[in-house]
Formats: sequence, C-alpha cells, structure tokens
Amino acid sequence: MPTVHMAPAFPVQALELAKSLDDPGLALRVLEMIAATLPEAVMDHLPDIARHAESMAQAAIAAACYLELAGRPSLSVRAAIAVVQRAHAMTQAALTEAVKAYLRQKLPPEQCAFFDIRTIEICHGPDAALAAARDRATRPARRDLPAAQYVARLLSATGNTRLAVRYLRRCASHWPKAEALQVAQIHTLLQRNQITEAETCLARFQAAFPGAEARPLELNILLAAHRTADAMALVRAGMVERDFPFPLLESLMLSVDNDDLEAAEWLGARYRAMPRSNVSASFHFGLTHPGALLNDLRIFRVARRNGGTEGAALARQARSYFAAANQVLDRHFDALQPPKAETVIPRRIFQYWDSTTAPPELEALMAGWAAAPGFEYLRLDAQSAQTWLLEQYDAQHLRAFRAANHVAEASDFLRLCVLHKLGGIYMDSDNKRIGDAGALIEGCGPMLLFRDPFGAVPNDVIATVPGHPVIADALAMARDALLSREKDLTWGKTGPGLLTRAVAGFLVDKGEDAHRSLRILPLRAMSVCIHPCMDLPYKMTPKYWNDRVGRVAQDIQAAMARISGL
Repeated sequence: MPTVHMAPAFPVQALELAKSLDDPGLALRVLEMIAATLPEAVMDHLPDIARHAESMAQAAIAAACYLELAGRPSLSVRAAIAVVQRAHAMTQAALTEAVKAYLRQKLPPEQCAFFDIRTIEICHGPDAALAAARDRATRPARRDLPAAQYVARLLSATGNTRLAVRYLRRCASHWPKAEALQVAQIHTLLQRNQITEAETCLARFQAAFPGAEARPLELNILLAAHRTADAMALVRAGMVERDFPFPLLESLMLSVDNDDLEAAEWLGARYRAMPRSNVSASFHFGLTHPGALLNDLRIFRVARRNGGTEGAALARQARSYFAAANQVLDRHFDALQPPKAETVIPRRIFQYWDSTTAPPELEALMAGWAAAPGFEYLRLDAQSAQTWLLEQYDAQHLRAFRAANHVAEASDFLRLCVLHKLGGIYMDSDNKRIGDAGALIEGCGPMLLFRDPFGAVPNDVIATVPGHPVIADALAMARDALLSREKDLTWGKTGPGLLTRAVAGFLVDKGEDAHRSLRILPLRAMSVCIHPCMDLPYKMTPKYWNDRVGRVAQDIQAAMARISGL
C-alpha cells in the first residue's frame, strides 16, 4: 500500500464521517489507511482510533495503536490514562500496575501526581482517589487549574456536593476566566436539585462568557426541571447545524420521551457511529438500550394507529410499550407529588449481591446502608436468595430467579419478591448513603418512586408497604417474562422499563384514586440522602453485567502484556 500523508485531525474525523454513512466497507478502508500511518498520528488521537478499531472488530489495529503509544519517547497524561483504562478492563491488577509504572516514566514530571490520582480512581474508585488527592504525601505541591477541576469532580462523584459547590466558588474567584469552573458549578447545583440556583449560575456564565456554547447547560437545566418539550425544541434546533451541539445519547432518549420518531431516527444513526469498545453494541444497535427504546417507539406508533388510545386499549398499551407508559405518566406526574402523607413504609433496607463478598469499594457502600440508624438491614446473595424464595414463595418463583440470563435480571426479580412480601426500601449496591435514610421516606405514604428526566421509573430505589398493587403487577410481569425465557433487554424485561409499565397500568386502572397510594418524585429529589450509581472500577470491566467496555480481544491483551513487560 502506498504511503499516505494526512492532516493531523483527518483520521478521527474521517472515521466518524465514514461510520455515520452506514457503509462498513468505506469505514474499513478509511481505518486501513489510518493503520498504515500510525507513526504520524497525533498522540491524543491514537486512543480514539483504537476505540473505533475495536468497535469495527479490528482488534489488531487497536493493539497497534496502544503499542505505538507505548513506543513514543514521551506521552501526554490523556494518552497514558487511556492505555491504563484498557489494561484495567483485563481485571489483572498486577498487569495494570506494571502498565502504569511503564507509562508514568514517559510523562512530564508535573503531570505525575495527577496521573497517580486518576489511575487510583480507575483501579480503586472515586473515594480512594479523593483520599489521595487530599493526602499531602500524594497530592501536587500546588494545584493548577486542571488539578482543581479534577478535585471538584471527585467531590461531586463521591456525593460531597455541598463541599463541591463551595470549593468551585473559591476556585472561580481564583481563576475568574475559567469557563470550565462555572460549568462544573452548574452541574453540581443540578446534582443537588438546586435548579433555580443553576439557572442563576447559567445567566452569570452567559454574561461572563458571551461567546461560549451554553446550550448543553440549558438542556441539562430543562431536563432537571422536567421541561421536556422545551428541551426537545432546543435539540430540534441543534439538528439543523453542521456540528450537533448536544450529547447524542441523552438527545436520543429525549426524542423517544417526546414521541418524536423522526428526530429519534436521525439521532440514532449518529449514535451508532460513535466509537465504543463493545463490538456487539456497535454492530447490533437494536440490542442496546437506546436502540430498544427506538424500536419500542416504532412499534407503539403502529399499535396506537391500529388500537386507539382509550379504555382497555390504553391499559394494554401502557403495560406493553414504554412509549405508551411514558405518556400516561406525563399526564399524571404533577398530581403524583402531593402534600406529605403519613409514613407507613417499614423501616427496612434490602440489598443484593450475587456472591457472599462484593468488590471492596461496593462493600464499603453497602456497609453504609447496613449502618443506617433506625433501620433493619437485610442482604441476600444468590444462594441465600434461593433459600428465601422457596421458603417465602414457591418453586415457580425459584425457577424464575434461576431462569435469569444474568445477575441483573435475578436482582431485579428478587427485589420485587422481597418488597412484595416484606416492604421497606430496596437500595442498589452502588448507591451511596450521604444522609439520613429516614428522610427518604418521611411523609411519602404507601409507596415512593422516582422518575428520571427521560420518563422512566428507575428500580434502583423503591420504597413501599408490603403487597402494594404496583409491585404485585411488576412481580407477575417479571416472573412470566423470566419463565417464558424472553430475550428482551434486561431494562425492559425486568428493570426500569417493566416498572414504568406497571406504574402506568396502575394509573390507567385506578385513575385519580391512584394518587393516594403512590408518590413519584423527580430523580434528583433522592439527593436528600442518596448519591446514586457511583462510577466504580468493576463497571469498567467485562465482568459488569452492563458490559460497557466489551471483552478485551486477544490482540489487545497481548499488547498490554507486552507493555507491562517493557
């Protein structure tokens, strides 16, 4: 193949363009041209090229990118961290440490402290990284702006949002011309459910930086305020521009939430072109969460045309299609946030992990819930769960549990069983307790659920009395789905999609009476005592049920082993 010389930015841009055209042959030819010129590639582009190559099942080219980086005499901290992240996905701690040690030698000395703390976060989690950032022995002698931004992010990532806001304000006074600090303030205020304060901060940001792109921040505020129609209008306006200014995944989910199939199709095509390590997710968009939501909307459009939207037809659709359920919840959402009612939910917290011991960072989080004052605590693993199901239910429910395709489906089903029998609070193991657990259920009546900005009712936090009709309905639906060996995605089969449909069916059946026994709050309201979905190290390995990173191919494993031995 003849030598090809490219402009520095051309490789990644060309790959993204070729993939967006849905022409695998063209994308592969572009990738092969890039592979022939890797020594000329911009250092910080090589990790992106590697991810594109993996998503196209070209692991040898991805491995060549990592080896090219390792062979360079010096590295940027961004490139070095990208290699460590891929090594971490192999779940071999000694190998990852060796890769880290080799790459660290190639960094500018002033970047080593940041590299050390960031790789602690990758391997041990944000709490460990924050401890290192606060430790005088490991933190930089003097924090520059990027280091200050990173500390602020760690504070937010660990649920220390009040401190993060104060720290960001102090940093902003020290670096008044730093756009990123004010952007981080807005995100942290939204994390704390302080929407009005975030709007005020956005106005200050726009006045201070009139040329800055503020629309993604405006979109986040609109979503937090559940102003989805206004948010969709913003996304629609961005679709006519050459460079779409909003995150593709969130925009795609918003378009489904707004029943905007045309926008969803447009956004889905662009989302498919994004680089990702998980080859299966790249080639089978319909089997991913956003792809399944898009398919659900397509099918619901046909069902609505053929079956109508009233009475029995509406109840069937709400229990069958997420898009239909979402529209039902939209009609009722404001009424589902009534004045406080008597607290009747049992003070019990239930959690599940499939083995008797969890990764250390998870054990620490679960210990926080076990120690919640005034609450009983129940934790089951796969073995004890089966014993419990047989004692409390029957062989049919035990078969359903065993029929789960993976741990997430088993956990989804088990939490419904425990809540239906005992009541209390179910809490996902990756949620961190940051306040009084009693404040969560104070004055919420017989059931408390939350709703995310895109319309779904998550199942990571559920608080209920025993035998609530919503849980009974969801349990029956999940049991039947598992026993029939359905191949639907977990999200819709046993997870938030199923719970959303069960809630919508209840609302259709009960009408206004439903509001007396069901309270649904915006997702950010759980910040009263919960920091949800901690980004923990095990989630960035193929062992995580959601498998965001995909299996590490043999060529890449060999490349990492070679780097670790250099």
